[in-house]
Amino acid sequence: EFHRIISVFNENYNRRNINSTFFSWLGPNPSRWKNIYFSEPDLILHIRPRALRSLSLELRKGHILNSHRLQPIPHMQQFADIYSNITHLNKELADRLKEVLLPNLASFSAVHQLNQFSRNDTCYDQGKFYPAHTSDPSTPLTGLLKSGKCKSIWEFCGFLRPERNYSDWADLLGAHKMLLPYPLLSLEGGTGLPLVHHGQRVCIPHRAELIIDEAD
Repeated sequence: EFHRIISVFNENYNRRNINSTFFSWLGPNPSRWKNIYFSEPDLILHIRPRALRSLSLELRKGHILNSHRLQPIPHMQQFADIYSNITHLNKELADRLKEVLLPNLASFSAVHQLNQFSRNDTCYDQGKFYPAHTSDPSTPLTGLLKSGKCKSIWEFCGFLRPERNYSDWADLLGAHKMLLPYPLLSLEGGTGLPLVHHGQRVCIPHRAELIIDEAD
């Protein structure tokens, strides 16, 4: 709807064909907005403060900036105490919990915590590389919901699979095979939940103090 409003505004602005719909989105003077950040209401934008000036310069050049969308993944590390307590009380319920949490096994046991403010940590986008699509990692995997292979978005495809035995570690990891190639990262001061790129791209985490200047 927002995109449609902007398109109509751009087409009709010179003819002054502006109605209340424009005002409800952009206010009584839409031309006062130089740039607009478009997002979904449940997403939180993280920007390193020192980067604001350079981002502003790029916008003034007429460039469009797209933010990376990182998806939180429920992980056993964050729910270990709950799982331990439930195991003693209700094993069936504990087994059900395994179906909705990423296991603390193999590469999933490493969650790289980054601080984008005090340490200036970052992650490096690996470009057009989508390892979730094992047969052709040069393109993102599509059609999972339509084909019935996943009940939800690709990141959650390994959860709640009735054909999987979540008590068997090999079968458990097999259920989440699309996530296995992706490094998990989290942001300090947040929920602590691991994050992966919603667009199936790979983001390699880098801790600022571990980056060595080759000139030294």
